[in-house]
Amino acid sequence: MPTEGLPLRIRSLGDLAHRQLAEPGIRLQVAAVFDRVVYLSCEPRDAVVDFPHPGMVVLSHPDIPPGPLNITLSRWPDWSALAVHDRVQSDSLALNLCGHQLVHAGLPLWGSCPDWQSLPPIGGLADALHVGVSECEHSSAFLALLYGSETLSTSRLGRTLDRLGEGLFASDERLVRQGAEELAGLGRGLTPAGDDFLCGLMVALWYRGLAAQTPVCNWLYSSAAPRTTRLSAAFLSCASIGALNQSWLDFVQWLPDFSAEHLSGKLAPLLAVGHSSGADMLAGFAWGLKPA
Repeated sequence: MPTEGLPLRIRSLGDLAHRQLAEPGIRLQVAAVFDRVVYLSCEPRDAVVDFPHPGMVVLSHPDIPPGPLNITLSRWPDWSALAVHDRVQSDSLALNLCGHQLVHAGLPLWGSCPDWQSLPPIGGLADALHVGVSECEHSSAFLALLYGSETLSTSRLGRTLDRLGEGLFASDERLVRQGAEELAGLGRGLTPAGDDFLCGLMVALWYRGLAAQTPVCNWLYSSAAPRTTRLSAAFLSCASIGALNQSWLDFVQWLPDFSAEHLSGKLAPLLAVGHSSGADMLAGFAWGLKPA
């Protein structure tokens, strides 16, 4: 076990965070430090792994909902001594950083994947959802394009979506990969808008059952991930295997009981993420329900 620090209890451990921490010889270092999250990059010892490797775990403030990559802490210490590229001591039992020891071995895991096969067909729900999404307040260029007055095909982004939709409808790998490449890294910030849109699209493909039947999510992920930020690639990895955070998990599990009067309340936690990240992901999900 690494040199012991002061114990810091983990409240919730995401399943994909645990999966990475349990890998023999995993190497961790600080990737970014913010007020309520600390991102740790994870390098596997072996180049080949048996699933899309996120390459990231997230130390999270107690108030942040659980997620597949999240290590949610029981209290939030002062991380001001942490610096980007600091190495983090770790083994299969615990990790130590900034004088704190986080024991993750033996903890119950927070499951990030719904039982996709048990969800009913989307059917006419897509139309009702589109109406609700079109009326929400947002700062998303994607939602503005999808539900604004401009015809999709008149803009470059719209033409990209047209081609991607054609590729999804025909299971055309070339067109799907081309669309993912054009959207990847599109926009500013740690998670560009184009990547958020692709995450939402992959969630929709899981909901529709297409992700389990075809390699389409792998095409999207493997084409987009090398063209964007490391953090955004980690979230793309999660979406490609149908792994969701708490807000999205609650939302997709609520959809079979959809009611228009409750929709705005269910959308609020999704839209609250970032400046437009949540809205961009919602745009991808709504568009992905009817891509053709």
